[in-house]
Amino acid sequence: MKVLLATYFTIPQEIGGLWPFISELKNGLETRGFEVDILGRTADGSGYTLYNKNLVLHSDELIPLVQGNLAPALNFLPPANYELARYGLELAAASFGLKRYDVIHCQDVIAGLSLSRIKPAHVPLITSVHGSLPHSYIHYLKNNIPSITLEDCQKTATYRYHAALEFAGLQKSCLIHTSSMWFRNRLTSQYGISQDKVETFPYGLNISTLERQQPGMIPHVTPHKKIIIFTGRIVHIKGIPYLIDALHKLKKVRNDWQCWIIGDGELGADSVKKTAKYGLHNDVLFLGKRNDIFPLLKKSDIFVLPSLQDNQPYSVMEAQVAGLPSVVTNTGGLPEMVRHGETGIVVPSANSHSLFLGIKQLLQNDTLRTSMGEQAKRTGLVQWSFHTMIDKTIHMYEKLLYSSPK
Repeated sequence: MKVLLATYFTIPQEIGGLWPFISELKNGLETRGFEVDILGRTADGSGYTLYNKNLVLHSDELIPLVQGNLAPALNFLPPANYELARYGLELAAASFGLKRYDVIHCQDVIAGLSLSRIKPAHVPLITSVHGSLPHSYIHYLKNNIPSITLEDCQKTATYRYHAALEFAGLQKSCLIHTSSMWFRNRLTSQYGISQDKVETFPYGLNISTLERQQPGMIPHVTPHKKIIIFTGRIVHIKGIPYLIDALHKLKKVRNDWQCWIIGDGELGADSVKKTAKYGLHNDVLFLGKRNDIFPLLKKSDIFVLPSLQDNQPYSVMEAQVAGLPSVVTNTGGLPEMVRHGETGIVVPSANSHSLFLGIKQLLQNDTLRTSMGEQAKRTGLVQWSFHTMIDKTIHMYEKLLYSSPK
């Protein structure tokens, strides 16, 4: 079977994003005898690539064709650049050719909408929905304009554009995959998507890939101190300001800890300044992007993720199979990942005091912290099984090919 994995976004990505899922899915399918290609935008955003075939079409070859036909209409559309890039993906996909594939598996609703317009009628199209376009735009605005209200966000033309794009992409997909029941319920209730059109199963982790990560420089830690670790983007949606506020509270009652923040993002510089303002510059270390996240997790004691919205983040999965208890918020799909009181602690989102209490509870109770970490590893190795994810993905393909119309 020949499969095309397609995304509107850039590939590969240095850390996080869709790339871990896409690359591991490709590898897993190929071990089962599938032929798999990956379509997306080039890493520098200058064009479109059939990545594993080393084929590239540059935007300056494609976009003029779009502008020549749609320029008058685009003048009245505020997010014109998004539309140009989306049409560019359509042109690139049409140029590379789609007839040879048995299944097209898109990794976002933008790619799903674009490829649905040009794919051969006999080729089914599946969309894995990893996040919400309009909600991501809200958090992008809040990242840049902290005082903006939800109502004002929803009034913007770009928000309405993303909401319409998400709805259209979902409608055009033959089948939709979500990794959490939270996101499944959101799609069926908000957009009226039929339950029969949605397949839900979690992502999987390739443990052998994690184990091959080579450890880099590991900061010196005073022996009696426990390590609290965050891995992810340093952006508004990940709740970083609440984490720093919680650590400020923690420092007032305990000094037997150090926090490692792994990743970067728009709030990086402000977060460093805030920790300095709180006098935490020796307690909170910003280690930037790292390629040795799993070894760092193994050196840590508590994982924390104070997200304001999340679906099924890889960071929690990796922390669990590394044997760490997690302190996470009760938003999105996180409560499906962390069993409160068994594999970690679930606290209200956007609440630094509750976050502080959760971290403090694990710091002060060695037995609880250890037992939760052990249970998290046992549960994670089963729940995030890579082989199960591949099995269910293949079943999803076969369901479309052999038992339903295209």
